[in-house]
Amino acid sequence: MLGVALVVLIRSLWLGVYVKASGLRIVTWTRRHSFDWIELHRADAVPYDGLLTRGETSLLSMIRLTLADGQLQYVYGTVGRPASIHRQATQLNAAIRDRTE
Repeated sequence: MLGVALVVLIRSLWLGVYVKASGLRIVTWTRRHSFDWIELHRADAVPYDGLLTRGETSLLSMIRLTLADGQLQYVYGTVGRPASIHRQATQLNAAIRDRTE
């Protein structure tokens, strides 16, 4: 049990969205995704719906990426207060716009 807790603690240090010169790297609890800038269309703050809640909640938000092909990618490692997540999505949209225009 202690080993699992230690792994979760260490993994939590790298959760989130990382802006790189070549694109975005997303690290969640279980996966790591990388997207080139050309693959991204936009980022939105949406109500969180995951393991921490039963259904959607307005108390927490997360980032949802819309890819250039229309596919949606929910980023569960970005859970937080709605205002904070909205600000992060706005910053991601600016980065996407700057690098794809």
